[in-house]
Amino acid sequence: MQRLDYIHSSGTQWINTGINLNSAYKIVITYQLDQLTHNQPILGCTHSAYPWVYSGSGKSNQQNRYGITNNSVTTYGNATSAEKVVVEIAGSVLKYGSTTHTASGDLIPTRSDAIILLHSGKYSNQFASAKLYELYIYDTSTNPESVVMHLIPVLDDNNIACMYDEVSQNYFYNAGQGVFTYEKVLLSNINDILTEKTNKIIPGNIKTGVTIFGVTGTYEGETNNQPE
Repeated sequence: MQRLDYIHSSGTQWINTGINLNSAYKIVITYQLDQLTHNQPILGCTHSAYPWVYSGSGKSNQQNRYGITNNSVTTYGNATSAEKVVVEIAGSVLKYGSTTHTASGDLIPTRSDAIILLHSGKYSNQFASAKLYELYIYDTSTNPESVVMHLIPVLDDNNIACMYDEVSQNYFYNAGQGVFTYEKVLLSNINDILTEKTNKIIPGNIKTGVTIFGVTGTYEGETNNQPE
């Protein structure tokens, strides 16, 4: 398995996480749209009639739009560029980058519908053309909150681009057509990735038995690390 910087959907590739929606969940997703156009769903569910969806692009030239149950849609902001962004959705609060919005009710309903990425559960022609960097799903009903799923982009042992869950240690593959394209991790990005992991390497610290790019060795938490 090789860690990637991101996987990229051209508009017909998507992933079914198999995670059922729960109002106690918190979702944190990092993505980047290719362009700002109508209806580019980043998160959705498998229910065909009453979808829950977070759409990265709604109105023309707006990136930050989300919809909730029964296709009720609220639009915030006016992002004029398709930028890499971290979005957090929990309870009635949506954080889009450094901006926080509060809705009148829970944004993640309790449903028996599996969460899907880069695809709308209701409309078969609604896909996101986007880069997917990472997805966290937390259960906030526990103390402390627990990680239900942590998806990262990887190449599996057969060099197929997919997402890997560090919690269940399972691969999640394209459920649509075609294949995900991808970008490999640059050496300059190693520090950012490692410091986000549970067994993180803090800059200046040294950790042994770490595998990077398929090479297991001793690494120091600085840019352009090399194994000893």
